[in-house]
Amino acid sequence: MIDENSKLSKVQKLNYLKTNLSGETFHLVQHIQVTEANYEAAWELLEKRCGNRRILFTKLVDRILDHQNINSQSAASIRNLLDNVNESIQALKAMEFPLEQANPILAGIIIRKLDKDGLILYEQNIKKSKDIQKLEDVMDFLEQQYQALEASVGKTHSIGMYKLQEKSAVVAELKQFTDDILIEAGARQYPTKYGVLRYR
Repeated sequence: MIDENSKLSKVQKLNYLKTNLSGETFHLVQHIQVTEANYEAAWELLEKRCGNRRILFTKLVDRILDHQNINSQSAASIRNLLDNVNESIQALKAMEFPLEQANPILAGIIIRKLDKDGLILYEQNIKKSKDIQKLEDVMDFLEQQYQALEASVGKTHSIGMYKLQEKSAVVAELKQFTDDILIEAGARQYPTKYGVLRYR
């Protein structure tokens, strides 16, 4: 814990806080000048705001409960859910909350964030359908889906670019072939739906 680190000066500790805090906690200390005396004041502000375990616990759980349902075909949507859950769980662990007891409950909450297609995929991937779900299994499933979607997006983009290049090449070849025929026929101009082709 930064406050208990005797190897750091108060100035170094305050610098560390201002560098590593984010969101609401950062706004509490962002305008405090970095001095030995101000470290104690900054730490007191943070303790008042974040020292209430009940409020902090409620906020972390609400982050998971209030997360919107995901689009199972969107890598970004799945990634947002994974990041939110992982960050909340790490914070709960830091509070020394006994996650082992809440493991299947958290897993059930996350499963409810899946849309219909995602739920079908999850059910198809369950190895032991009669066992109570585990948080680790649900998170692994989401991670696999995210990686699969990321890989397929890249592949689809590559295929699309290849088809576009292939189509352009065919059009160019057809145009050249048509021009050659017209030139060989001695045509000076040739009407098309795009206008008139003229040859000098």
